[in-house]
Amino acid sequence: MMLHDQLLEQARQLAELDPTRPRQANLRRAVSSAYYALFHLLVHEGSTLIAGDPRQELDAAICFGLRRWYDHAKMKRASEWFQGKKTPVSVEALLPAAATVRGQPQPAQAHLGTSTPGELRRVADAFVDLQQQRHVADYELRAPPFEPVSCAPAARNVGERL
Repeated sequence: MMLHDQLLEQARQLAELDPTRPRQANLRRAVSSAYYALFHLLVHEGSTLIAGDPRQELDAAICFGLRRWYDHAKMKRASEWFQGKKTPVSVEALLPAAATVRGQPQPAQAHLGTSTPGELRRVADAFVDLQQQRHVADYELRAPPFEPVSCAPAARNVGERL
């Protein structure tokens, strides 16, 4: 079982633990584990596309080295781009001068002549949403208590959205 699968299972278990009196620590860890399940799934898929199956001995060293290149903040910026928000500077630099319509600059998606497929948009939405929830769960200890109804769907939706 891959790490992302294990993390998703852990998130589900933690979210459903203590059904009558859920503990905040378990609910917060469920949200965090759901986020890391999605992060590691995306890292695994991206590395596999570039370097091949990490379970093959020849590709393992390359694939595991690639995994260190992935960055949470850059993944969030890429996800926001797929949501239709600001295009990352590194992508803008690759594009010719921005297209204009009636003197108004057009977003990079229009310039490229593409739109984000629904499945990719859902993954991007999940990534941004779960990263924000994880930050609250892990760092904002004075935040309102997490409710099981908000944690269990977050864990389930990672698997369903993909």
